[in-house]
Amino acid sequence: MNTKLLKDLMEKGEITQRMLSSRTGISTTGLNQIIKGRVKPKTETIEKIAAALGISAGVLMNPSSGPVHIQSGNINNIMGNHNGIGESKPGTALFYGTGEMELLKSEVNHLREVLKSKDETIETLRMLIEQYKNRDKEG
Repeated sequence: MNTKLLKDLMEKGEITQRMLSSRTGISTTGLNQIIKGRVKPKTETIEKIAAALGISAGVLMNPSSGPVHIQSGNINNIMGNHNGIGESKPGTALFYGTGEMELLKSEVNHLREVLKSKDETIETLRMLIEQYKNRDKEG
Protein backbone atom coordinates (compact mmCIF):
# COMPACT_ATOMS: atom_id res chain seq x y z
CA MET A 1 0.00 0.00 0.00
CA ASN A 2 1.21 3.49 -0.83
CA THR A 3 1.29 4.95 2.68
CA LYS A 4 3.04 8.11 1.52
CA LEU A 5 0.15 8.86 -0.82
CA LEU A 6 -2.35 8.14 1.96
CA LYS A 7 -0.55 10.56 4.28
CA ASP A 8 -0.44 13.21 1.54
CA LEU A 9 -4.16 12.86 0.80
CA MET A 10 -5.04 13.08 4.47
CA GLU A 11 -2.84 16.13 4.93
CA LYS A 12 -4.15 17.92 1.84
CA GLY A 13 -7.73 17.21 2.85
CA GLU A 14 -7.11 18.04 6.51
CA ILE A 15 -8.41 14.60 7.40
CA THR A 16 -7.52 13.26 10.82
CA GLN A 17 -7.16 9.60 11.65
CA ARG A 18 -10.27 9.93 13.79
CA MET A 19 -12.28 11.26 10.83
CA LEU A 20 -11.04 8.49 8.55
CA SER A 21 -11.74 5.93 11.27
CA SER A 22 -15.30 7.17 11.55
CA ARG A 23 -15.85 6.89 7.79
CA THR A 24 -14.22 3.45 7.41
CA GLY A 25 -15.04 1.65 10.65
CA ILE A 26 -11.33 0.95 11.11
CA SER A 27 -9.98 1.74 14.56
CA THR A 28 -7.67 4.73 14.91
CA THR A 29 -5.02 2.35 16.23
CA GLY A 30 -5.40 0.18 13.14
CA LEU A 31 -5.20 3.19 10.84
CA ASN A 32 -2.13 4.42 12.66
CA GLN A 33 -0.42 1.07 12.12
CA ILE A 34 -1.34 1.13 8.41
CA ILE A 35 -0.22 4.73 7.91
CA LYS A 36 3.13 4.05 9.57
CA GLY A 37 3.59 0.96 7.38
CA ARG A 38 3.76 -1.39 10.35
CA VAL A 39 1.02 -3.65 9.03
CA LYS A 40 0.00 -4.65 5.54
CA PRO A 41 -3.75 -4.08 5.23
CA LYS A 42 -6.07 -6.56 3.52
CA THR A 43 -7.57 -5.59 0.18
CA GLU A 44 -10.96 -5.00 1.83
CA THR A 45 -9.35 -2.53 4.24
CA ILE A 46 -7.65 -0.64 1.43
CA GLU A 47 -10.98 -0.51 -0.42
CA LYS A 48 -12.68 0.99 2.67
CA ILE A 49 -10.00 3.66 3.00
CA ALA A 50 -10.08 4.47 -0.71
CA ALA A 51 -13.88 4.70 -0.72
CA ALA A 52 -13.79 7.08 2.25
CA LEU A 53 -11.30 9.26 0.36
CA GLY A 54 -13.25 9.06 -2.90
CA ILE A 55 -10.45 7.40 -4.83
CA SER A 56 -9.96 3.95 -6.31
CA ALA A 57 -8.30 1.25 -4.26
CA GLY A 58 -5.89 0.68 -7.13
CA VAL A 59 -4.41 4.11 -6.54
CA LEU A 60 -3.54 3.26 -2.94
CA MET A 61 -2.33 -0.22 -3.88
CA ASN A 62 0.19 1.07 -6.41
CA PRO A 63 3.44 1.68 -4.50
CA SER A 64 4.82 3.76 -7.39
CA SER A 65 1.83 6.08 -7.77
CA GLY A 66 3.11 9.51 -8.60
CA PRO A 67 1.73 12.72 -7.18
CA VAL A 68 -2.05 12.85 -7.10
CA HIS A 69 -3.63 16.24 -7.48
CA ILE A 70 -7.08 16.74 -6.06
CA GLN A 71 -9.28 19.60 -7.05
CA SER A 72 -9.49 21.90 -4.07
CA GLY A 73 -12.36 21.04 -1.78
CA ASN A 74 -13.07 17.53 -3.04
CA ILE A 75 -11.66 15.72 -0.03
CA ASN A 76 -13.56 18.00 2.32
CA ASN A 77 -16.74 17.39 0.33
CA ILE A 78 -16.17 13.64 0.50
CA MET A 79 -15.61 13.76 4.23
CA GLY A 80 -18.79 15.77 4.71
CA ASN A 81 -17.20 19.16 5.37
CA HIS A 82 -18.47 21.06 2.35
CA ASN A 83 -16.62 24.35 2.11
CA GLY A 84 -18.14 25.59 -1.14
CA ILE A 85 -15.00 24.98 -3.18
CA GLY A 86 -15.04 22.54 -6.07
CA GLU A 87 -17.92 21.20 -8.08
CA SER A 88 -17.47 17.45 -7.86
CA LYS A 89 -20.08 15.12 -6.47
CA PRO A 90 -19.38 13.51 -3.09
CA GLY A 91 -17.37 10.34 -3.47
CA THR A 92 -15.28 11.58 -6.38
CA ALA A 93 -11.82 13.03 -6.66
CA LEU A 94 -10.29 14.46 -9.82
CA PHE A 95 -6.86 13.22 -10.84
CA TYR A 96 -4.59 14.87 -13.33
CA GLY A 97 -0.92 15.50 -13.99
CA THR A 98 2.04 13.26 -13.27
CA GLY A 99 1.36 9.56 -13.20
CA GLU A 100 -2.22 9.69 -14.47
CA MET A 101 -1.74 6.77 -16.86
CA GLU A 102 -0.02 4.72 -14.16
CA LEU A 103 -2.97 5.32 -11.86
CA LEU A 104 -5.40 4.16 -14.51
CA LYS A 105 -3.33 1.05 -15.23
CA SER A 106 -3.16 0.30 -11.54
CA GLU A 107 -6.94 0.60 -11.24
CA VAL A 108 -7.51 -1.68 -14.23
CA ASN A 109 -5.14 -4.28 -12.76
CA HIS A 110 -6.89 -4.08 -9.40
CA LEU A 111 -10.30 -4.55 -11.00
CA ARG A 112 -8.99 -7.54 -12.97
CA GLU A 113 -7.77 -9.13 -9.74
CA VAL A 114 -11.11 -8.53 -8.05
CA LEU A 115 -13.03 -10.02 -10.99
CA LYS A 116 -10.72 -13.03 -11.17
CA SER A 117 -11.19 -13.70 -7.48
CA LYS A 118 -14.96 -13.40 -7.75
CA ASP A 119 -15.04 -15.64 -10.84
CA GLU A 120 -13.04 -18.28 -8.97
CA THR A 121 -15.45 -18.09 -6.04
CA ILE A 122 -18.46 -18.44 -8.33
CA GLU A 123 -16.91 -21.45 -10.07
CA THR A 124 -16.17 -23.11 -6.73
CA LEU A 125 -19.76 -22.55 -5.60
CA ARG A 126 -21.10 -24.01 -8.84
CA MET A 127 -18.98 -27.13 -8.37
CA LEU A 128 -20.21 -27.53 -4.79
CA ILE A 129 -23.83 -27.16 -5.87
CA GLU A 130 -23.32 -29.77 -8.56
CA GLN A 131 -21.77 -32.15 -6.04
CA TYR A 132 -24.73 -31.75 -3.69
CA LYS A 133 -27.19 -32.32 -6.53
CA ASN A 134 -25.38 -35.51 -7.49
CA ARG A 135 -25.43 -36.73 -3.86
CA ASP A 136 -29.17 -36.16 -3.69
CA LYS A 137 -29.71 -38.16 -6.90
CA GLU A 138 -27.56 -41.04 -5.66
CA GLY A 139 -28.97 -41.16 -2.15
